[in-house]
Amino acid sequence: MKQQLEKKSEEAKNRAKREQDIAKEITDFLNASEVRSAFDKYEKGLTKYFKHYCKNAKLELGVDAAFLLENMHFKEFVKFGY
Repeated sequence: MKQQLEKKSEEAKNRAKREQDIAKEITDFLNASEVRSAFDKYEKGLTKYFKHYCKNAKLELGVDAAFLLENMHFKEFVKFGY
């Protein structure tokens, strides 16, 4: 039992480290001057299209957590962009 708990703990630490590494890579990518200038240039158009598709995305009853985790909504989009 102790070994199983230690194994799960180690797996959780590794998963957290991978998630931190991915978050850093995304942040570095978004802070690149080319990417930043593209977001600045096309933000208005991207926001318009994103709002359109978010409004038209109807959530049905019984939507599972996996669906919600795989789909980005407007507030997340804005946060992701900055």
